[in-house]
Amino acid sequence: TIPAGIQDASTGNYYIAGGGGAGDDSNHAKGGLGGGGNGSNSGVGTAGSAYTGSGGGGTGKDLGSYLGGNGGSGICIMKYLTTIEDTTTGSDSSNVVDTTYTVRQWYDTTGTNDITFNTTGTVELLLIAGGGSAGGDNSNSAGGAGGGAGGLIYKATYAVIAQKYTITIGAGGTASFSSPSPSGSNSTLVPDSGTTLTAVGGGGGAQADISDSGEGADGGSGGGSRYASGSVDGGKGTYTDDKTTVTDVP
Repeated sequence: TIPAGIQDASTGNYYIAGGGGAGDDSNHAKGGLGGGGNGSNSGVGTAGSAYTGSGGGGTGKDLGSYLGGNGGSGICIMKYLTTIEDTTTGSDSSNVVDTTYTVRQWYDTTGTNDITFNTTGTVELLLIAGGGSAGGDNSNSAGGAGGGAGGLIYKATYAVIAQKYTITIGAGGTASFSSPSPSGSNSTLVPDSGTTLTAVGGGGGAQADISDSGEGADGGSGGGSRYASGSVDGGKGTYTDDKTTVTDVP
């Protein structure tokens, strides 16, 4: 399988695209496995890990104004038999695994990335969007909410033909004092002919002290809501397949 993610030392398993933890003055939350940023109990929240699509951690309740953590950038990884011929551009790295497979990854969020297959075949594909940034605290009122993880598309057997595929990698959201904080950007795989695959960026987390609904933003995974006396919803997640995008997943 594709070698991706962050290894959990206690289990040996690999995880990717973790959600960000909420901030507080004492009981701040850890980020999700796979690179989610930890919430803070004092100051700025931790950023989601780069190239994992993880959400940022919320700021802690503290004297002063502090932003939440930025979301982690996304990535695209393909693995396929070395008999499938290709040419590539962009920030990819490749290696041959036991002389049988080629593994390529793209992680540049600013440049143009593409791959042209010269033969037909199937590839193992992982496409992850940028994670959402976390909520901040501008008035020492409460901790900020964590950002949602970027959406993920995994295909064990993705059929390719002799044509170009253009790849866009989503950046993580850059935290601000807006509420919700900015979401991550989408990652896409666009064939010259065929169906575009879109992994949706993670939703931004709500800020602690803005007089609005307090809800997190919708996204690949929804951003967290802020603490409130009443019921406040987190952002909705998004389910995506080749034909349909549904944005009403609670």
